[in-house]
Amino acid sequence: MNAAATKPANIEALVLRLRHRGAVVFVDGAEVEATLRGRLLQGEHDFTSRIAVGERVAVAHKPEGWVIEGVLPRRSALSRTRRVTHQEQVLVANLDRAFFMLSLAQPDFRPHLIDRLLIAADRGGFEGVLLFTKTDLVTDRSAFEDWAQLYRGLGVKVIFVSTATGEGVEAVRVMMQAGVSVVAGQSGVGKSTLLNALQPGLGLVTAEISPKWGKGRHTTTASSLHAFVGGGWLADTPGVRSFSLPRLETHEVSAYFSEFLRFAPNCRFAACTHLHEPDCGVKTAVEDGGIDERRYEGYLRIVEGVEEEQE
Repeated sequence: MNAAATKPANIEALVLRLRHRGAVVFVDGAEVEATLRGRLLQGEHDFTSRIAVGERVAVAHKPEGWVIEGVLPRRSALSRTRRVTHQEQVLVANLDRAFFMLSLAQPDFRPHLIDRLLIAADRGGFEGVLLFTKTDLVTDRSAFEDWAQLYRGLGVKVIFVSTATGEGVEAVRVMMQAGVSVVAGQSGVGKSTLLNALQPGLGLVTAEISPKWGKGRHTTTASSLHAFVGGGWLADTPGVRSFSLPRLETHEVSAYFSEFLRFAPNCRFAACTHLHEPDCGVKTAVEDGGIDERRYEGYLRIVEGVEEEQE
């Protein structure tokens, strides 16, 4: 028998959690510890990692144990950018959808986060679903329904959720039973509580809102992937305090605002930024009600570099 015939074949595995110089992967129906091949450790101390939770990797079983031999191409990725260094960090790879959670109260509703979150989904190649959480804490939701109507009109799914009353939980559960899903949002919006409601026994850590600051305390310190009963996988990620986008040119930002495309041909200048130019078709549409003013304000916040702080 020649050496090629005895060489162990690589097997595809799914990264569930990261470890120092390795990861916990799902292979052959079981969770196992696997180390990273040396060449994959280059740049391991950078903000950007060579592998992320949700990664599809090639592993081989060697005498010393399971070894990650390579990383398969990603089809999508949820990432965030460090504002100081502008390095991009992949939080979850190969996902089908992200449930972006925004609480209606405790902490306060932050609608200006939405456009950046949806751009992150668009850039990452996955669906962005908005979850408006803690509906049991408000008596009048008319203003929140208005925001939901705005984004539903743009083709975005919006689900009102309360783990206290059960509202919306089943709708989320059904969507999570296919593919890979991630739940993300600022600290305190109820990510871990929702995941525990969706699948009792996950044991994800939860914490109360800080009485001093009225904002959530971080309870998840690293991303992790969990098998979901009924099919699919779901991820738990650290609370996102500042979901910064990478540096984008103005024309790149406007391309993510799909409703602008209808009116941009009416601009006097072909390279109109929709900021200060005269005879701008987009600004005229905002004035006439063809484009919702809130979306245009969101566009301005992004191109002018206004960050929605979550400290």
